[in-house]
Amino acid sequence: MFGSKKNIEVSVKDFETSLSHKERKRFAGKQSIDITELITEIEKFFADRKFGWLGEAKPVVQSRNEGNMHHVQVFTAKGVVRTWGNSKDTACNVIITISSNSLDITVGYSGNKGVVSAQGIGAAILTGGGSLIGNAASAAKDKKMVLNTMKFIEDLLNNYFTNAPVAKSDSTEVDVLGQIEKLKELHDKGILTDHEYNEKKKTLLDKL
Repeated sequence: MFGSKKNIEVSVKDFETSLSHKERKRFAGKQSIDITELITEIEKFFADRKFGWLGEAKPVVQSRNEGNMHHVQVFTAKGVVRTWGNSKDTACNVIITISSNSLDITVGYSGNKGVVSAQGIGAAILTGGGSLIGNAASAAKDKKMVLNTMKFIEDLLNNYFTNAPVAKSDSTEVDVLGQIEKLKELHDKGILTDHEYNEKKKTLLDKL
């Protein structure tokens, strides 16, 4: 369960506003990428991290989606209780918001009431924990983790998830040209006005 109150799951949007060490970036033109694949890559990134003094704290990764918002969270298993961070910051989160023309990415830490129980069900954890990275005075390292996570996502979006143009087939081009010729005939016969003809012609040319 995600959330900050016992037996209540906080919405992704409200969860985002509560994050600390927060970094947010907008990636224009990336709203049409495969979000499932992006989330999978983020989950792998978190799962491969090593935490704790000896790098023995096991990361636990979970995700959820809510409308146009997606949430990925990682924390660690220490004995019975899973925690990440110090007594105030225990889990690192990535929140992806899909808008009409961009992806908005927020990375930050949630407090110790925003992590699920060891069994993944029931009340949220109400106890603090030692820092995932080393000790309770790890704010600078926590911030570095946020920056590293954002850098990883930025590299993915700019280099892996490219918006390569889709190649147009010859048949598509011939079909568009044929439709333009028909429009010209309708225009010459006075069925289409100059404005209607130019508008429809522009729409067809944009497909080439």
